[in-house]
Amino acid sequence: MVVFHTTESVLEAFPGTPMPGPGWLWPWTPGGNGVSAFFMISGFVISLTLNHCRSLSDFAMARFLRLFPIFWVAMLFTTLWRQWVGGESISLGAFAANITMLPSWLGQAYVDGVYWTLEIELQFYLLIALIWRCGWMRHITPLCLGWFTLAIVLKLSQQAWPDSVGVTLLWRGLLIPFAPYFGLGMLAYRMTQQRPTRLTWATVALGVLLTVATGNMVRAGVTVVMTLVLLALSHGHRWRVPASLVLLGEGSYCIYLFHQAYGGHIAQHLADLLPNSPVGVSVTVVVMCIGTAMAAHLWVERPLARLTRRWKTRPPQAVGVGRGASI
Repeated sequence: MVVFHTTESVLEAFPGTPMPGPGWLWPWTPGGNGVSAFFMISGFVISLTLNHCRSLSDFAMARFLRLFPIFWVAMLFTTLWRQWVGGESISLGAFAANITMLPSWLGQAYVDGVYWTLEIELQFYLLIALIWRCGWMRHITPLCLGWFTLAIVLKLSQQAWPDSVGVTLLWRGLLIPFAPYFGLGMLAYRMTQQRPTRLTWATVALGVLLTVATGNMVRAGVTVVMTLVLLALSHGHRWRVPASLVLLGEGSYCIYLFHQAYGGHIAQHLADLLPNSPVGVSVTVVVMCIGTAMAAHLWVERPLARLTRRWKTRPPQAVGVGRGASI
């Protein structure tokens, strides 16, 4: 995703300039489809997380502490960067709406373009929390089959009634465009808990076919590869990963938060300094974005995580009874 957004920004910073290499590098389209892999991983990991939660409040607090503190730091940074470096204006209403991570539902624009995926992610948390609360996690296969089938029905309904408010609300509220990605991740996790049946495999196949039906073959290819990876994990396969990649993985949320708007403005300024080197600008932007993000991870996100972990595990204070008090 970082490379995709960087090459996209560099392309805008060098209008009319022939870019070196093949055309698909500018922008790097495979990276733009990485969001489908992100949603699939989320379906797998959040299912795993809920399986180890004792209550819905545990899940809500864990997700809140994981997502929001560093998100607010990144949003403040991006707002100040866009205003001071980019010369843009962000209204107080837009800033306040973005604090909720659901700005589009409040009629406001995103402070950073990548925030749309966080909004989708938050909606998925609400949906899967409802499934868990109702005790339906053991029925993930028929639920996903129903979800995928509903996606087909609503797609046909959109074509028949394009102005229907009800269809639009169901389309957005039930995350229909993203159902195959979250669903495939959930199904892969379910396979770690029980032996897959023919219905399970048929549901997986339908999910993959839905991604192919979008017409985006690159995204469909990413989905197929990610499905195979998650299925391998569900069957106990493990890979040795270098420590450097583990560190980048731990900081991936920060990298995601600190790259699009930030990197776009860096590309615009560097284009003036290096007018004949789009590749040099691209490399510099990627290095600066990852460097800034990892600094935020090490010096902000990790300390915040330690602080919140201590707060969560703090024993309750004993309540003393004063002299002369009655019980």
